[in-house]
Amino acid sequence: MPLFYFILKTGREKIPDREGLEFPDQDTACAHATVVAQELMRNRELKTRPWRMEVRDEDLQFCSEILFGAVDSSIAHLPPVYRESVESLSWSTANLLDAFDNVLTTLSNVRETLTRADELMRQVHGQSWNSEKAPMSKIESPARAAGAKSANQNCCLAALSPAAFALLKPHLTEVTVPDGFVFWEGDDYPNTLFPVSGLVSIGVRFSGGDNIEVASIGQEGAAAQFTSELAYSASQGCAFIGGNFIRIPTHQLLAAASANSEVASLVEFCREWILTQSQQIAACNAVHSAEQRLARWLVQSCRRLGSQAFHATQDGIASALGIRRTTVTLLAQALQVKGMIQYRRGKIVVADPAQLAESACECCSTLDSRHWPSTRLQKRQTASRPTLAERSV
Repeated sequence: MPLFYFILKTGREKIPDREGLEFPDQDTACAHATVVAQELMRNRELKTRPWRMEVRDEDLQFCSEILFGAVDSSIAHLPPVYRESVESLSWSTANLLDAFDNVLTTLSNVRETLTRADELMRQVHGQSWNSEKAPMSKIESPARAAGAKSANQNCCLAALSPAAFALLKPHLTEVTVPDGFVFWEGDDYPNTLFPVSGLVSIGVRFSGGDNIEVASIGQEGAAAQFTSELAYSASQGCAFIGGNFIRIPTHQLLAAASANSEVASLVEFCREWILTQSQQIAACNAVHSAEQRLARWLVQSCRRLGSQAFHATQDGIASALGIRRTTVTLLAQALQVKGMIQYRRGKIVVADPAQLAESACECCSTLDSRHWPSTRLQKRQTASRPTLAERSV
């Protein structure tokens, strides 16, 4: 199938699509561009009305152009003559911005030439411009006993007292899984997962194939269905970001919870954390823009992984947020231009966490570390009781 590219024009800036998508024909590609424009406009229509999106074929020849004002639902109720006037004004504004853009084209070309010259000089002097390595293939390893060092990397397990941790330790095993590994799909899952270096994504799958994320769990908590009875679940739990995970049979965890108040609090806090996220993200998806939600997802992933660099595909992020991959591509390019992130070959580096957090919606602070299960568990502990972290020093 032919390849099409989508170029977003936001005022004086052009945000290119460097990957493109395959579509059977130009009409289908243009229909896709209209949907992407609607996603980008959602909940921020006043800011995006002058925006435009070009559709180009695999030879980068112009095919069509979408003016965001033409798909603006907020003016649909107006009489045709007023609606045409608004759309005409939007086109005039866009054309004026294009005139400024043409003035800056020469400067942009000069800047690109200097960048290439700088890259060449770095290579000549033996400095690698692209120092990142291709991601290694991840092979699932056999389960092994979980040691104190690994357990200490999960903040919930590290917050337990030695006595409470001793109840769980005989039942803990550690596994390594690749990106996308599915832990459960609707059916009852017998284990509870404590992420050590990966990220568990809990999503709801729809018949069309979409799998919308409703919660994600990293080192701050534990992921499970948290029920002792077999129960139907519409959720899917997968390793959005692969890595090491400590697991324990859920019935063993619940048995320890009935015998120890610390473990009981751990189960309660982790269960409430999943529920809190589900409620907040449901509202977030309905109210906040795609740009805000992407920034929120990136910030939260960094914090829960304990790292500013991680691997994630645009397809995976798009599925988690319930938007098109093209929308993620264009928004990620915009964040990269602003210096907030660096993105290359599936590796994301958050270069400016503070600025990225400012671009995120309020849900980013609502779901911050104050409400993590590990934080609540640590507050519960008395100052005199040594934690697992203190014991392993």
